[in-house]
Amino acid sequence: MKDKKYLKKILFLTAFIIVVRSISAEIVDINRPTVLKSISTENIDVDLDQSYLQQDLVTPGRITFKNSGGQIYSIVDPIPVEPKLSIQANKFQNINLEQIDFYIYTNYTDRIKKWEIIIYDQKDTHTLDPIEVLSGSEITLNKPISFVLPKKDLKEGDKVYYTLKAYDKEGRFDQTDIYEIKLTSPINASPKQDVSNVIYGHDGTVIRNIPLSGSRVRVYGKDLRGVKDLSVDNQTINIDGKGDFAYEYYTEDIGDGSFPIMITDDEGEKYTYDMEIYLPKSYSFGVGIADLFVGKNYVSGSDAILQDNYKYDENVFSSGRLAFYYKKVWDDYRLTSQADTWEQETKYLFKGFSKRRPRDLFEKLDRDDIEFNLGDESSYYRDTDTSGKFYVKLEKKKSSILWGSFDTGYTANYYADYNRSLYGFQGLYNSEDSTKFGETKTKANVFVSEPETLFTSDEFRGTGGSVYFLSFQDIVVGSAKVKVQVKDGRTGRILREIVLQDGKDYDVNELQGRIILKNPLPTIISTTEGGIIKDEPYYGDNVNLVVDYEFYSNDTDFGKATYGIRGKSWVTDNVAIGGTLVSESRGDSIEDYELQGVDVTLRKTENTFMRVEYAHSKGTQTLVNNFSYNGGYNTYLEREDYENIIGDPKKYLNSVSGDAYSITGELAFKDFSDFFDERDIGTFWYNRKDAGFSSAGFSDSSEHDDYGFTNEFQINDIWDIGFGANKFKESGQSYYDMDSTSLEEDRANVTLGYQYSEKLKLSGELEYQKNKGSGFENEDDNISEEALLAGVKAEYEFQPNKTVYAMAQTPILKDDYEANNLYTLGADLKLTEKFRLNAEGSTGNRGNGVEVLGNYDFTPDHSLYMGYALDNNTSDDSNFGQEQTFTVGQKFMYDQKTTMYHENQFLKDNIGKGILQAYGIDFDYSDDMTVGALVQHGDIDTSGGDLARTSVSVYSRYYVRDFMIRNKLEYGKDRGAGLSADRWATINRGKYVIDDEYTLFGELNYLYRDAKEEKDDRSVEAGAGLGYRPIWNDKLNLIGKYEYVQNLGINNQFNTTNDVKAHIVSLEAIYELTQRLDIGGKYAFRTEDQRAGRGEGDWYNSKLDLYALRLNYEVLKSWYAFGEYHMLRDIEEDSYEHGAIVGVYKEVQENLKVGVGYNFTEFDDDLSDLDYNAKGWFINIIGKF
Repeated sequence: MKDKKYLKKILFLTAFIIVVRSISAEIVDINRPTVLKSISTENIDVDLDQSYLQQDLVTPGRITFKNSGGQIYSIVDPIPVEPKLSIQANKFQNINLEQIDFYIYTNYTDRIKKWEIIIYDQKDTHTLDPIEVLSGSEITLNKPISFVLPKKDLKEGDKVYYTLKAYDKEGRFDQTDIYEIKLTSPINASPKQDVSNVIYGHDGTVIRNIPLSGSRVRVYGKDLRGVKDLSVDNQTINIDGKGDFAYEYYTEDIGDGSFPIMITDDEGEKYTYDMEIYLPKSYSFGVGIADLFVGKNYVSGSDAILQDNYKYDENVFSSGRLAFYYKKVWDDYRLTSQADTWEQETKYLFKGFSKRRPRDLFEKLDRDDIEFNLGDESSYYRDTDTSGKFYVKLEKKKSSILWGSFDTGYTANYYADYNRSLYGFQGLYNSEDSTKFGETKTKANVFVSEPETLFTSDEFRGTGGSVYFLSFQDIVVGSAKVKVQVKDGRTGRILREIVLQDGKDYDVNELQGRIILKNPLPTIISTTEGGIIKDEPYYGDNVNLVVDYEFYSNDTDFGKATYGIRGKSWVTDNVAIGGTLVSESRGDSIEDYELQGVDVTLRKTENTFMRVEYAHSKGTQTLVNNFSYNGGYNTYLEREDYENIIGDPKKYLNSVSGDAYSITGELAFKDFSDFFDERDIGTFWYNRKDAGFSSAGFSDSSEHDDYGFTNEFQINDIWDIGFGANKFKESGQSYYDMDSTSLEEDRANVTLGYQYSEKLKLSGELEYQKNKGSGFENEDDNISEEALLAGVKAEYEFQPNKTVYAMAQTPILKDDYEANNLYTLGADLKLTEKFRLNAEGSTGNRGNGVEVLGNYDFTPDHSLYMGYALDNNTSDDSNFGQEQTFTVGQKFMYDQKTTMYHENQFLKDNIGKGILQAYGIDFDYSDDMTVGALVQHGDIDTSGGDLARTSVSVYSRYYVRDFMIRNKLEYGKDRGAGLSADRWATINRGKYVIDDEYTLFGELNYLYRDAKEEKDDRSVEAGAGLGYRPIWNDKLNLIGKYEYVQNLGINNQFNTTNDVKAHIVSLEAIYELTQRLDIGGKYAFRTEDQRAGRGEGDWYNSKLDLYALRLNYEVLKSWYAFGEYHMLRDIEEDSYEHGAIVGVYKEVQENLKVGVGYNFTEFDDDLSDLDYNAKGWFINIIGKF
């Protein structure tokens, strides 16, 4: 064991010495001005009488134009590799306009030797036959690439799709996502906007194969008044209304270089400059500190308080801190390393390097808003993402090895899914070669970790609001993964899934366990499915928010390692083999978790492929999964349930194991023979999961089988046929309540279409159904029925954009199946240029149904729509009987700045009446300010009954150069289904730059829930501050802040403990009295109330204030003296601790400083016998580089 300890120390010190030597050897390169270099004036004839030739090189790296004060400067950064490629057009295209303009953005134009914009018709579902391919050899930014729509056969509502491919000289390509353009009426078209500015800086790449290296060159402009046109490096640059611009590009050039800057002023005069830059071949940067503190303290009086403090025992103590950061870039390699032992007793400096260190309270708060904490224009990013003492990452092109924090990233499989945020070792290998489809030929992902955390998943039904509370507080920073799922309202099948991005789509407060979405999330949306044969009348799709994350738990033992390996290799361009292995060792209290999987991919083309997967698991990945209808205030699992599970998990989750199988594929039949049409497609799937199988997306205890296929063929211009079949079977019991249920559904159908004439199409469908259900509380769900149904449809387009249709269906054969004859008439009519009507009416054995939707464009800026739906369902399993829904709404573009919308849905059924309402407005008050509002009200059918929900959201955003404020105010009300609560939330953040030296900043987040019959919940975060950062006379720096925190525990957050209310005031300042003497001071006051309970119990108050004063004095060159006094006072307990420290330091050399000093501390408590005095000497040695 001793040898192991010494080995760790030797390895760390060796790394430290290597970094120091490397830095010292390259100090010449670092000091060379490679980062910032300005325009050279050697070859420019400066004439101070002419407009934009009036310039001075005021500071290195800048040009200042005297007539406007404007500046242009460049920065060469060899560190980041952040390639960006994107394309954009207006998403909603006015059908009356023939031309579509595409804009391309990229920051590696020099690498791209060929580009293609590929455009597809909406019928070409497999993107086999593009209607147009636009191509070129050079990319010009901010210049539209135009495409003329083929107007023939296009009508309102049609869509076209497009994607961008970019090739390098070796033929490797990057490709963006596929985007949609919808042809709409003028009222619904995208408002005119500067797409070239909107797209700037965005990256839409989904396939990346072009390697990128070299340096990134950034060029900035500020306050460029009177400039008409500007180009940088032969690229046209847009200047904003403030006269600013930003531009960046990558280059592999090395050494001295230059690029042209061309300016055209308002008078039409043109000026050309060459901006000279230096591009380094390699780059390194390092900083480090070694701080050793040795001393001895002598204590008189009571030492009870100090017994656990090693600095106050009878012996000489030693403490220290070792830390460094190092970055090196050379050839294709990039090395980033960092270590920080933090200050502690020297014998513990090298312990715990493999452990995750939970981030403390202040790190969680600091992450939230850098503006609030620093009060200036500072920004930062974490180059070393680590939650432990050590971080190192070595990269070569697309491969890397890492010790630090990482996401496991096993997300490519259906069942063998494992995506956690961990701390430890990870190795990634990605070969440089790719298949002809753009897939990396060989990938490997290996990790080892001691997580000390648990993984869980929360699911929320959309509330119409933006705030959602997780089941746990104090979650791991950066571990939240958030997505929105749209689920079928009847079966729960996932129809669509959207992954959200942190900071862009939502903000997370890890400390409180809270998600705030940037936009409110609705509860339901209109259904997305339809067909000839119907089971039910109208129903909607549910909208759910899903959050996966890690949390700390003191109730479990995680002393053993978690490891995993995932690999995939394309043996040829058409065959790939992959494998997954994960193992979690959890200690004695919880069963270990294991996941193994193997997968094979067969690919003929981009559109024809098959994936086969087998997976096996032992144990459960998640101990608890939770669901909430009201944003986390009430959940499926109560706190008591969680405590029972976590207290004895083996009682509920013992000896759990199972297998899972998946076979999925798609077929574009034209890939096999030109005999087929590009619209001939097929899909197939087979998914089976044992009851004991567990992974992140399949954590329930049910056994399910889900398999089927679909095929669609366009036989010729007249005939088309489609057929398919599927089976779904689910059975099992809950891990927690042991209720056993069984559900089985069989479907098989065939459709035949006949284009009788140009205007008339006839279709027919046969569908076989078999449904079984047992074990449900609702007896209507315990069924056994079987039937064969036939349906026919006739569509007649008697004029362009005017179609009527008729449908009929009936059971041909049936067994205990309730009669389901149904007859339908419908129409899709564009009656005038302004009015469009869709109507459908059905009647049959199970009742009547009517659906009507009309849309009328009063003007190009104002449209009205109305809808009516009747579902008079008389079947035995209908709980509501006749349901009627009437919808009326409008959208009004008042002007180019204001859009208003309003919708009402009126509902009526046998149980009662209801209304769903939505009102909204978006108003661009100016280029700097946008305001908006959304009001929603509706009734929700939950497992606990009917829930009435109202939500209101109002927002505003205002931003100019010196002032920024963002506001959101929300109100929500729930009634019914066992709930009765009102919710209020306001989120506010602002900053005001008074001038270049003074900045005001503040925030206010307030959340309140009036639970009526239960305990109320309240959470407040408020603060304001002033920052003073002088520019021209940097003698005084000052920052003052006031903060208020209140957290009255959310009832169903499992790991909440105390309710807290606290006020904090702080003021810090430093002033340079003379060149040799400066003085610094700090005052802080905190008053806090706590109670050991959530919503009940007695409050206990504490008041503390802190005074600190420090003097620094340069006695002689390289000799420094300091003195510091501090006092911490507990006002309630009438006690205080105060002390002083003095010291003298000698700068032995540039990187080494040695100091000696003396300190004393006194503690006085009038209410106890714990008074003490402590004093002693110390020696401090500080080395740095």
